[in-house]
This record gives sequence, structure tokens and C-alpha cells, in this order.
Amino acid sequence: MKSLFRDIKLLRRIVTHPGAQWRARFIAGCTVGYLFSPIQLIPSFIPVIGQLDDLVVVYIGVKLAVRMVPQSVLTECMEPHPNR
Repeated sequence: MKSLFRDIKLLRRIVTHPGAQWRARFIAGCTVGYLFSPIQLIPSFIPVIGQLDDLVVVYIGVKLAVRMVPQSVLTECMEPHPNR
């Protein structure tokens, strides 16, 4: 569960970082938007599969965004920020 929250924070930081490419920002924004959207591929009220598709979307979104972001930007985004 901690890694899920860490990945969501990473995506949020990629979206707001000025050094990230627009494609990485777009993918990270769409991934975070999907999590908070009321429209889902598989509704969340279905016991296991509903939450599983959210995890799959986050996993794929993080993998794609991390692949597109330069290493220096990724290092900055992964640093803990006590004031955020």
C-alpha cells in the first residue's frame, strides 16, 4: 500500500516538474486523473477486479512516465519533500 501512495506522489511530482517532457506529464496526469475519475473501465464496486484494474493502470502509468522522464528529473521527483 505504501508503494501505491509513493507512486501516486511520484506521478504528481512528474506532472508539476518543469523539466519533465510534455508526453510524460500527459501520461502521469491521465493516470492520476483515471484514479479519481468516476468513470472506470471496471467499476470499483466489483470486489477484487474493480481495485485490480486501478493497480494495473497505476503500474503501467508509472512505468511509462519513468521511462520518458530524464534521469535528473526523476531523481528530483523521487526525493522526499518534507514541506509537500
